[in-house]
Amino acid sequence: MLSEQFQPLRRKLDALPERDRFALTALAVFVGIALIYFLVWTPVVKWVNQAELRYQNKQALIHWIEQNRPALMAAQGNQSNGAVAARKGRSVLSIVNDAARNQTLAIKRVEPKNAHELRVWMESVDFNAVLKWLHILDERYGIRATTVSLDKDKKPGLVTATIILSG
Repeated sequence: MLSEQFQPLRRKLDALPERDRFALTALAVFVGIALIYFLVWTPVVKWVNQAELRYQNKQALIHWIEQNRPALMAAQGNQSNGAVAARKGRSVLSIVNDAARNQTLAIKRVEPKNAHELRVWMESVDFNAVLKWLHILDERYGIRATTVSLDKDKKPGLVTATIILSG
């Protein structure tokens, strides 16, 4: 079927003088090679070079992290030690209540899960105030939210929250 479509072209090629057929064939081969080079080879080489560069960048990052691991670990340890010192012997419950009061958040109910975890319920509280409160608990006291469930309230900007705090 395909050869039937090329029959008229084949007849025209056969009708050309020998030198013209050779030149036309050489030109077709050159164009074919150029197309393969520019449409296949060049994009593949470019992709390989970019992948190699990404790999080298990731290797450099891993190397930097490995070199700076002791300093990073020390900084992390100092931060958590500062948070523990900020507690001054206070219980997690009293810190959570005081921080909520400072953010004008009304805690509806608190349930201790164990010695270091609390479940806190709040209703119709400002979303931004809850986020700020969680940030303060984490940064100042090392008390982190392990589970947060927020449901939007009927009023814009208000939420009902159930939060499990650990610290």
